[in-house]
Amino acid sequence: MGAAKQKEYRNYLLDLLDKYTYRKELKTNLKINLYLTLLTLNNYNYDKSITQKQIDTLEDFLRKTNNLKVKIQLKRKETEIEKLITEIKEIYTKNKNNINEYYKEKRSIIPIIETKDTKELNNLIDIITKNKNIRNIIFSNILDDKYESLDISLEDFYISLNYLLNIDYYKKIYSNNEVNNKRIELIKNIINIIKHNNKIENEIISITLTYLLFKEINNYQDIDTSKFNIDNIKITYLYSFANNKDNKSNTAKWKNVKIPNEYLYNKMKEMIKYGNYYFKDEYFIFENINHEFKLSIKVSD
Repeated sequence: MGAAKQKEYRNYLLDLLDKYTYRKELKTNLKINLYLTLLTLNNYNYDKSITQKQIDTLEDFLRKTNNLKVKIQLKRKETEIEKLITEIKEIYTKNKNNINEYYKEKRSIIPIIETKDTKELNNLIDIITKNKNIRNIIFSNILDDKYESLDISLEDFYISLNYLLNIDYYKKIYSNNEVNNKRIELIKNIINIIKHNNKIENEIISITLTYLLFKEINNYQDIDTSKFNIDNIKITYLYSFANNKDNKSNTAKWKNVKIPNEYLYNKMKEMIKYGNYYFKDEYFIFENINHEFKLSIKVSD
């Protein structure tokens, strides 16, 4: 695709973003959607079953810090207090990055612990607990609901998802290293758009697709999916679709078998939610991690 065509294409998609961002300022909406796109690409870290160790560590830190506050209020023995301070500092030192995700204040945590000031300790606990609850709200609702319905500030939203700007938090999800590298490259590009205000290129496709998570389509037959290539699909579905005579001609096909748009859209939406896509050569490719479904389309299309 030539430079002029790329510019026209980006402007079209940016206009599309503006249309579906609830009439707020485009720059703000674009930043929100960049974070949401990273969240989908980071299913490893919003999946509570996988992050349980991190959650347990944070809860342990909060519990012991609260115990310290109580012991100080009750004027327990100094040796008992110092022993607990040592334990808290050890937890923090071993899990500094995890805990700091929930604490973005200028003052460091260790000096606060060492003050033995109950008001400062209580403030520390409140800040971390607040950010933990905000992140839980986001994880529980953001990908299944419209984000504007969440009762959180933009500042809290960005702080709670700030860890997404660290590429080390993204794991490889495919068995093919080349595909993993393509996907990580896409993630790095989106991170750099947020951090360094880099120019948006093909990443606009990922950003726009994230909006599909919040949109409901009632008439699938009106969508022209004929330029999508079905690269892999379960044979049982093909048998079912082969007997379906109702599909229009503007649908994706596996050889001569027409793939219903409703099925295609729901598969795409599922893969968007879990970030199962990447760019390769001149194609944008959807592929779930169990390889039972793969869909591709030229970027120019």
